Amino acid sequence: MEASQKVYLQPDNSKLYVANDGENSISVIDTSTNKVIQTIQQVGIGSGATDYPVQLAFNADGQNSFVLIASKSVSEIDVASGKVLGI
Repeated sequence: MEASQKVYLQPDNSKLYVANDGENSISVIDTSTNKVIQTIQQVGIGSGATDYPVQLAFNADGQNSFVLIASKSVSEIDVASGKVLGI
């Protein structure tokens, strides 16, 4: 079975965030070049079978994203740096 991917557009339309189903990462794609510019690793707590992103949402100003992890936890990511702020 192939992994499905969910795609989320940053509010300013500059980047696409791809939740890599089955992996503990999110790929960031620059919409002006259509190239992957970053892969945010370790989005979930660990590396278990349920530690992968399943849904993503941005706050109103687009500075942070909140990621629902399959293990039913939520991670916060700083959009500018790509750093996971907390789980």
